[in-house]
Amino acid sequence: MVNKSQKYTLSRDQSEQILKNEVKCIFFMKQIFFENRKNDEKIFLQTMVVNHKLWTKEDYWEFMVFNAVDCALDNLNEFGNEDAEELEEKKKSVIASTFVSYSHMMDSFCVDKEKIFSILQRGREKYGLSQSELPVEEIIMTFHC
Repeated sequence: MVNKSQKYTLSRDQSEQILKNEVKCIFFMKQIFFENRKNDEKIFLQTMVVNHKLWTKEDYWEFMVFNAVDCALDNLNEFGNEDAEELEEKKKSVIASTFVSYSHMMDSFCVDKEKIFSILQRGREKYGLSQSELPVEEIIMTFHC
């Protein structure tokens, strides 16, 4: 039985991991949940949280993007009789599309373009993609913030 007066403390790493898990949910809920205001105006969740300092942290975004890539690769199903070259192309496509998707999420949270550029560059190096497979400069040029 837990004593109500007993206090629990989490390490910094535990707190950050809990926060990262919670924030993953925001990505998927940001355009779904909203508050109705006067005159049928909808204020979406993202609008309410976009100014939080978490979105400015490059290491947070790098963790999220690289984790998403790793999860996508772990879940990559191999169909048919793909040879090694076809499988490698499939993996590169999954990596590139995950980076593009997350880079647009970062832009929607108004992350600085230089931070996004750095994350994409490091990702391209980490996963062995060429400039043509992950055209960082071209992706950055599509951003709105």
